[in-house]
Amino acid sequence: MRSAVVIIVMLGICLVACGDGSPREGDVRIGGNSARLCQSHVDGETYMTFSSGLENEGDRVVRVTGASLLNEENFTLVEMLLVPVPEPEENGDILYVPHQGGGLPSDEQFSDVFTENGKAAWAARVPVVGAEIEPGVEWTLATIAERTAESASTDGVRLFYEDDRGREYYSDSTLRASMEPKCS
Repeated sequence: MRSAVVIIVMLGICLVACGDGSPREGDVRIGGNSARLCQSHVDGETYMTFSSGLENEGDRVVRVTGASLLNEENFTLVEMLLVPVPEPEENGDILYVPHQGGGLPSDEQFSDVFTENGKAAWAARVPVVGAEIEPGVEWTLATIAERTAESASTDGVRLFYEDDRGREYYSDSTLRASMEPKCS
């Protein structure tokens, strides 16, 4: 009887500690307050870039294993990138790249528009899947999506990642984005 109680207690501890194998919500923060961004498409523009701040608020390095759009309608994920936060300008301003609501970003676009610090940050971008995110380091998460119909929307993005112990997590952004013939 006593050994049966010990086995049941140990099984209960394992179930609580091991979980069901599903990813848990983690410590990577994507964005701040919830927001909505709408981009009117002109001249047949089909691409939209939207960005959010990203920071690992935990105490372990994590590696991104997957990325997706949340509840997307008529959007296809083209690319998701981590862009370092640029060094402050001489006046102390930090000009994040890429800017919100642009089309498909290009190196040529940044050479004409951004400061040297912004160009350096864009040149240091990396694909989000496979990236390691150190605790306390801030990034810009740049998402590039393509609309496949007149109107497209997404409730944000979701990142899947794991820590050095193999524990799986996910985090969702707080930025909803849409592309419409005309935003109101």
